Amino acid sequence: MEVNRPLDIINQSKGKKIIVEMKNGKQYRGTLRAWDAHPNLVLEDVEELDSGRKYLWIFLRGDNISAVKPAE
Repeated sequence: MEVNRPLDIINQSKGKKIIVEMKNGKQYRGTLRAWDAHPNLVLEDVEELDSGRKYLWIFLRGDNISAVKPAE
C-alpha cells in the first residue's frame, strides 16, 4: 500500500474491514463503505468491540475519530 497523504489510507481501505477508535474509547470493526474529506465514515456489518453489539451499518463523525487501522 502506497501512502502519500493521510486520507490515502482510508481511500485504499474502501470495501475492506477496518477498526475505528473513537475519542470516547469505543472501537468499531466493520467494512468501510463510504467516507468524505472530514473524514466521516460509514461502516457496514459493524461490531462494537467492547460490548459485542452488532449493527447493520453505522455513521461515525470524523471529529470524534482518533484512529483508523486495518482489521487484519
